[in-house]
Amino acid sequence: MSAQTSPRALVRAALIERLARQAELAGVQVERGVPVEWGHEHVVLGNITGTMALRHMQAGRKSRSDEFTIAVYIMAGKPGQNVEQAEARALEMLAALEDVLAADPHLGRVPGLQRAALGQVDGPDVAATNEGQVAFVAADVECLAHLV
Repeated sequence: MSAQTSPRALVRAALIERLARQAELAGVQVERGVPVEWGHEHVVLGNITGTMALRHMQAGRKSRSDEFTIAVYIMAGKPGQNVEQAEARALEMLAALEDVLAADPHLGRVPGLQRAALGQVDGPDVAATNEGQVAFVAADVECLAHLV
């Protein structure tokens, strides 16, 4: 069995699993990457960026910190909704993400994960479509892991 290099993919998978179980997100498509087919409401966990830093110089596997960010994109739109409804729904969906992180910042004990927390949030921004208003929120999930 090889040693774990980073828990990044495991953290994203744990977030997807937990978000899909949130009552506020019933019927919402929660997925990784860009959806093949856009519906009315989505939570997409996108790119992961960050840095790893060695803690000590030593022979063999290096103890290191992995600080990374998972980009989360929220799209809230239903036929006939107005600007206020779209914004409110996008913020409700963002609150579901925040609830998941607040309830368990270790995401079920993902190996090496020290914490995952809501970081920068942009939006809601609203756009008009033929069916009604759609609101968008971009959020960062900031993570810290320690690996050996």
